[in-house]
Amino acid sequence: MRQVNPVEIRICRADIQHRSELLRLLEQHYRDLSEFTPWLFRIHEPFDYPALPSYWTEPDRHPFLFRVAERLAGFALVQQRSHLSGSPGINDIAEFFVLREYRRRGIGRSAAHAVFQAFPGTWEVRVRECNTIGLSFWENTVETFTQSGARELRHEEDSSIWRVFVFESPPLL
Repeated sequence: MRQVNPVEIRICRADIQHRSELLRLLEQHYRDLSEFTPWLFRIHEPFDYPALPSYWTEPDRHPFLFRVAERLAGFALVQQRSHLSGSPGINDIAEFFVLREYRRRGIGRSAAHAVFQAFPGTWEVRVRECNTIGLSFWENTVETFTQSGARELRHEEDSSIWRVFVFESPPLL
């Protein structure tokens, strides 16, 4: 497994002109998730992510794209409010995705760590327990970021059991 040098990865805020790129990545993300939750993605219906426009109009939502050697590699959608409680000021990974060709190279972990560092404070990262690949990724990513300083919760929603990692991202000095 080849690790990617962090300078090869560029994480940038997605502007409104990146909407179509982001929507294509979201569609691929939901296709991949359909392996674990088939009802999430319906192949014969046009894909839409109704909350996407709010990432350019609401100040507590932040869209990011990941690039490797200037090629699109993934994205993150961050909300600064708890998905679980609705409390403001808690950072939440609403969506996170790395294209398959860039997985298992450290890109996702580096991108997630950069996103955590960009928003100091409390974080909640949620993943469905049935998504064993995603669960393994987030366990490892959060553990390496916090040096095992995260709390783990279980949450039931939409007939799914979710694992929630709660941790602090320290302010940059």
